Amino acid sequence: TAAGWDGTTIIIANLTIPNGAYLGSSSTSTYALETASMVAGSTVNLTINSGGFLVGRGGAGGAGAGQSITTLSTGSVGGPALNVINSINFNLTNNGTIGGGGGGGGGGNGGDDWFQNAGYQGGPGGGGAGFGTGGPATSNPNQSHMASDPGGNGTHNAGGAGKQSLLLAGEFNNGSTGGTGGNGGLLGTVGNNGLNNGQGYIVTYQSGSPGGAAGVAINGWSTITVVTEGTILGAKNN
Repeated sequence: TAAGWDGTTIIIANLTIPNGAYLGSSSTSTYALETASMVAGSTVNLTINSGGFLVGRGGAGGAGAGQSITTLSTGSVGGPALNVINSINFNLTNNGTIGGGGGGGGGGNGGDDWFQNAGYQGGPGGGGAGFGTGGPATSNPNQSHMASDPGGNGTHNAGGAGKQSLLLAGEFNNGSTGGTGGNGGLLGTVGNNGLNNGQGYIVTYQSGSPGGAAGVAINGWSTITVVTEGTILGAKNN
Protein backbone atom coordinates (compact mmCIF):
# COMPACT_ATOMS: atom_id res chain seq x y z
CA THR A 1 0.00 0.00 0.00
CA ALA A 2 2.81 2.41 0.87
CA ALA A 3 4.39 1.64 -2.52
CA GLY A 4 1.22 2.61 -4.37
CA TRP A 5 -0.89 -0.59 -4.51
CA ASP A 6 -4.56 0.31 -4.96
CA GLY A 7 -5.88 -2.66 -2.95
CA THR A 8 -7.74 -4.21 -5.90
CA THR A 9 -5.08 -5.09 -8.48
CA ILE A 10 -3.65 -8.63 -8.56
CA ILE A 11 -0.18 -8.69 -7.02
CA ILE A 12 2.78 -11.04 -6.63
CA ALA A 13 4.20 -11.12 -3.10
CA ASN A 14 7.65 -12.62 -2.50
CA LEU A 15 8.14 -13.23 1.23
CA THR A 16 11.30 -14.60 2.86
CA ILE A 17 11.85 -15.54 6.52
CA PRO A 18 15.63 -15.58 6.93
CA ASN A 19 17.83 -17.68 9.19
CA GLY A 20 17.36 -16.66 12.83
CA ALA A 21 14.05 -14.86 12.25
CA TYR A 22 10.88 -15.85 14.11
CA LEU A 23 7.57 -14.70 12.61
CA GLY A 24 4.79 -15.19 15.13
CA SER A 25 1.55 -13.76 16.48
CA SER A 26 0.63 -11.67 19.50
CA SER A 27 -2.54 -13.70 20.12
CA THR A 28 -3.67 -17.33 19.98
CA SER A 29 -6.78 -16.16 18.11
CA THR A 30 -4.89 -14.76 15.11
CA TYR A 31 -2.54 -16.35 12.58
CA ALA A 32 1.14 -15.54 12.37
CA LEU A 33 0.62 -15.16 8.59
CA GLU A 34 -2.60 -15.21 6.60
CA THR A 35 -3.73 -14.32 3.08
CA ALA A 36 -7.41 -13.61 3.75
CA SER A 37 -7.26 -9.99 2.54
CA MET A 38 -5.46 -10.70 -0.75
CA VAL A 39 -7.10 -10.13 -4.11
CA ALA A 40 -8.23 -13.30 -5.91
CA GLY A 41 -5.72 -14.45 -8.51
CA SER A 42 -2.73 -13.00 -6.64
CA THR A 43 0.40 -15.05 -5.98
CA VAL A 44 2.41 -15.52 -2.80
CA ASN A 45 5.86 -17.10 -2.91
CA LEU A 46 6.83 -17.90 0.69
CA THR A 47 10.42 -18.98 1.36
CA ILE A 48 11.54 -19.98 4.85
CA ASN A 49 15.30 -20.35 5.05
CA SER A 50 17.06 -22.90 7.24
CA GLY A 51 16.85 -21.63 10.81
CA GLY A 52 13.75 -19.53 10.12
CA PHE A 53 10.46 -20.10 11.97
CA LEU A 54 6.80 -19.34 11.28
CA VAL A 55 4.97 -20.11 14.52
CA GLY A 56 1.56 -19.73 16.10
CA ARG A 57 1.29 -18.13 19.53
CA GLY A 58 1.90 -20.54 22.40
CA GLY A 59 -0.88 -21.15 24.90
CA ALA A 60 -0.64 -19.62 28.37
CA GLY A 61 0.22 -21.81 31.34
CA GLY A 62 -2.51 -22.54 33.86
CA ALA A 63 -2.60 -21.25 37.43
CA GLY A 64 -1.93 -23.67 40.25
CA ALA A 65 -4.99 -25.74 41.10
CA GLY A 66 -6.56 -25.09 44.50
CA GLN A 67 -9.06 -27.12 46.50
CA SER A 68 -11.00 -27.76 43.31
CA ILE A 69 -9.90 -27.83 39.69
CA THR A 70 -10.92 -24.65 37.88
CA THR A 71 -10.87 -23.45 34.28
CA LEU A 72 -8.06 -21.05 35.13
CA SER A 73 -5.77 -23.91 36.08
CA THR A 74 -6.08 -25.63 32.68
CA GLY A 75 -3.39 -24.76 30.13
CA SER A 76 -4.59 -22.61 27.22
CA VAL A 77 -4.80 -23.76 23.62
CA GLY A 78 -1.98 -22.79 21.25
CA GLY A 79 -2.66 -20.59 18.23
CA PRO A 80 -2.43 -21.29 14.47
CA ALA A 81 0.54 -20.40 12.28
CA LEU A 82 -0.54 -20.07 8.62
CA ASN A 83 -3.86 -19.58 6.81
CA VAL A 84 -4.13 -19.74 3.01
CA ILE A 85 -7.35 -18.95 1.12
CA ASN A 86 -8.20 -20.95 -2.00
CA SER A 87 -8.54 -18.03 -4.43
CA ILE A 88 -4.81 -17.26 -4.63
CA ASN A 89 -1.69 -19.08 -5.80
CA PHE A 90 0.54 -19.96 -2.86
CA ASN A 91 3.98 -21.51 -3.39
CA LEU A 92 5.88 -22.82 -0.37
CA THR A 93 9.62 -23.39 -0.14
CA ASN A 94 10.20 -24.39 3.46
CA ASN A 95 13.74 -25.15 4.55
CA GLY A 96 12.93 -24.06 8.09
CA THR A 97 10.00 -24.74 10.44
CA ILE A 98 6.28 -24.03 10.45
CA GLY A 99 4.61 -24.89 13.75
CA GLY A 100 1.34 -24.41 15.58
CA GLY A 101 1.71 -22.86 19.01
CA GLY A 102 2.37 -25.35 21.80
CA GLY A 103 -0.34 -25.83 24.40
CA GLY A 104 0.13 -24.25 27.82
CA GLY A 105 1.02 -26.49 30.76
CA GLY A 106 -1.64 -27.29 33.36
CA GLY A 107 -1.44 -26.18 36.99
CA GLY A 108 -0.19 -28.57 39.67
CA ASN A 109 -2.50 -30.03 42.32
CA GLY A 110 -3.34 -28.42 45.65
CA GLY A 111 -5.01 -29.40 48.90
CA ASP A 112 -5.63 -28.65 52.60
CA ASP A 113 -3.22 -28.48 55.49
CA TRP A 114 -2.23 -26.70 58.74
CA PHE A 115 -4.03 -26.39 62.01
CA GLN A 116 -6.58 -24.07 60.37
CA ASN A 117 -7.28 -26.67 57.69
CA ALA A 118 -6.39 -23.96 55.16
CA GLY A 119 -6.29 -24.58 51.41
CA TYR A 120 -3.20 -24.20 49.28
CA GLN A 121 -2.49 -24.00 45.57
CA GLY A 122 -0.16 -25.94 43.34
CA GLY A 123 2.40 -24.35 41.04
CA PRO A 124 1.67 -22.76 37.64
CA GLY A 125 2.23 -24.32 34.22
CA GLY A 126 4.70 -23.12 31.62
CA GLY A 127 3.81 -21.27 28.43
CA GLY A 128 3.74 -23.16 25.14
CA ALA A 129 6.33 -22.86 22.38
CA GLY A 130 5.61 -19.82 20.24
CA PHE A 131 6.25 -17.35 23.06
CA GLY A 132 3.37 -18.47 25.29
CA THR A 133 3.17 -16.81 28.71
CA GLY A 134 3.79 -18.84 31.85
CA GLY A 135 1.02 -19.21 34.43
CA PRO A 136 0.75 -16.66 37.27
CA ALA A 137 2.82 -16.99 40.42
CA THR A 138 1.23 -18.60 43.46
CA SER A 139 1.49 -15.72 45.91
CA ASN A 140 -1.60 -15.28 48.13
CA PRO A 141 -0.52 -16.18 51.67
CA ASN A 142 -4.01 -15.68 53.12
CA GLN A 143 -5.43 -18.47 50.99
CA SER A 144 -2.50 -20.51 49.79
CA HIS A 145 0.27 -20.58 52.41
CA MET A 146 2.44 -21.48 49.41
CA ALA A 147 4.42 -19.37 46.97
CA SER A 148 6.02 -19.94 43.58
CA ASP A 149 7.61 -18.06 40.73
CA PRO A 150 5.51 -17.58 37.57
CA GLY A 151 5.63 -20.41 35.09
CA GLY A 152 8.38 -20.11 32.50
CA ASN A 153 7.59 -18.39 29.20
CA GLY A 154 7.86 -20.36 25.98
CA THR A 155 10.53 -19.53 23.38
CA HIS A 156 10.16 -19.70 19.60
CA ASN A 157 10.45 -23.52 19.64
CA ALA A 158 10.37 -24.75 23.26
CA GLY A 159 7.82 -24.72 26.06
CA GLY A 160 8.45 -22.96 29.37
CA ALA A 161 8.96 -24.89 32.59
CA GLY A 162 6.18 -25.45 35.12
CA LYS A 163 6.93 -24.45 38.70
CA GLN A 164 6.25 -26.00 42.12
CA SER A 165 4.71 -24.05 44.97
CA LEU A 166 6.57 -24.32 48.26
CA LEU A 167 5.86 -23.29 51.82
CA LEU A 168 6.10 -19.60 52.68
CA ALA A 169 8.76 -18.55 55.16
CA GLY A 170 7.56 -18.87 58.75
CA GLU A 171 4.82 -21.40 57.99
CA PHE A 172 4.71 -24.87 59.53
CA ASN A 173 3.00 -27.50 57.43
CA ASN A 174 4.18 -30.96 58.44
CA GLY A 175 6.01 -31.41 55.14
CA SER A 176 3.29 -30.40 52.69
CA THR A 177 4.10 -29.10 49.20
CA GLY A 178 2.06 -27.97 46.23
CA GLY A 179 2.04 -29.89 42.95
CA THR A 180 4.33 -28.87 40.09
CA GLY A 181 2.80 -27.23 37.03
CA GLY A 182 3.22 -28.96 33.68
CA ASN A 183 5.74 -27.77 31.12
CA GLY A 184 4.44 -25.96 28.05
CA GLY A 185 4.22 -28.01 24.86
CA LEU A 186 6.67 -27.92 21.97
CA LEU A 187 5.52 -26.53 18.62
CA GLY A 188 2.47 -28.45 17.45
CA THR A 189 2.33 -30.37 20.74
CA VAL A 190 -0.17 -30.47 23.61
CA GLY A 191 0.91 -28.90 26.90
CA ASN A 192 1.89 -31.21 29.73
CA ASN A 193 -0.57 -31.94 32.53
CA GLY A 194 0.10 -30.51 35.96
CA LEU A 195 1.64 -33.05 38.32
CA ASN A 196 0.01 -34.69 41.32
CA ASN A 197 3.17 -34.52 43.43
CA GLY A 198 1.75 -32.07 45.98
CA GLN A 199 1.31 -33.58 49.44
CA GLY A 200 -0.99 -32.29 52.17
CA TYR A 201 -0.84 -33.32 55.80
CA ILE A 202 -4.65 -33.30 56.06
CA VAL A 203 -5.76 -33.95 52.48
CA THR A 204 -4.30 -33.68 49.00
CA TYR A 205 -6.42 -33.20 45.90
CA GLN A 206 -4.91 -35.71 43.50
CA SER A 207 -5.62 -33.98 40.21
CA GLY A 208 -3.19 -31.78 38.36
CA SER A 209 -4.97 -29.81 35.64
CA PRO A 210 -4.70 -30.78 31.95
CA GLY A 211 -2.45 -29.03 29.46
CA GLY A 212 -3.84 -27.08 26.51
CA ALA A 213 -4.19 -28.43 22.98
CA ALA A 214 -1.70 -27.49 20.27
CA GLY A 215 -2.41 -24.92 17.59
CA VAL A 216 -2.84 -25.79 13.91
CA ALA A 217 0.25 -25.43 11.73
CA ILE A 218 -1.52 -24.72 8.41
CA ASN A 219 -5.12 -24.13 7.37
CA GLY A 220 -5.61 -24.40 3.60
CA TRP A 221 -2.99 -27.10 3.00
CA SER A 222 -4.65 -28.40 -0.17
CA THR A 223 -4.41 -24.92 -1.70
CA ILE A 224 -0.62 -24.76 -1.39
CA THR A 225 1.82 -25.72 -4.14
CA VAL A 226 4.63 -27.34 -2.18
CA VAL A 227 8.12 -26.86 -3.60
CA THR A 228 9.82 -27.95 -0.36
CA GLU A 229 7.71 -29.12 2.58
CA GLY A 230 10.40 -28.96 5.25
CA THR A 231 9.49 -29.29 8.92
CA ILE A 232 5.82 -28.78 9.73
CA LEU A 233 4.78 -29.31 13.36
CA GLY A 234 1.07 -29.55 13.97
CA ALA A 235 -2.05 -30.23 11.94
CA LYS A 236 -2.26 -29.50 8.19
CA ASN A 237 -5.93 -28.84 7.51
CA ASN A 238 -7.31 -28.70 3.96
